[in-house]
Amino acid sequence: SVYVFDFDGNSWSETQKLTASDASAGDNFGRYINISGDRAAITALLDDDKGTDSGSVYMFDYSGTQWVESQKLTASNGAAGDWFGRSVAISRDRLIAGAPFGDAPGTNSGAAYVFEYDNGVWSEIQILTASGGASGQSFGEGMAFTGTRALVGALGADGQVANSGAAFAYILETDSDGDGLEDAEE
Repeated sequence: SVYVFDFDGNSWSETQKLTASDASAGDNFGRYINISGDRAAITALLDDDKGTDSGSVYMFDYSGTQWVESQKLTASNGAAGDWFGRSVAISRDRLIAGAPFGDAPGTNSGAAYVFEYDNGVWSEIQILTASGGASGQSFGEGMAFTGTRALVGALGADGQVANSGAAFAYILETDSDGDGLEDAEE
């Protein structure tokens, strides 16, 4: 569960308890949360829709009086053990969710999924992977996203030395295909 607290100017008080509409034991709903304005992304990284522990992200919108679940997101190529929703970042009408144990192109190489909100629906528009895509990189383990910039962490990437980790930077703009994020630099 996720508990919502509001500040009235003097103190904080609980105003709502959020749960997943299709909750199951062990889903880990609420493990990671990110909010942007009147939208919240709440992960359930051990949800089983695409296989055991494939993961999901629940979108909630604030109606003016309460938070309401609006959509459940899963990775288009999700599979057992991916942990989609291990990290999540939202900025306005774009969201990125990490699946650090995804296996394409290598075992546990990881991926990050970019979603865009348009006409009341979140749709996956791009799958990001680390350059090289080596096994064990865990790309998508952590991320930050604001305005026109996104960073996606890969704990097992060979940065300065083997397994030192790396962060991959992306610029939020229309790419040459017109459908996602341009890779900036590692």
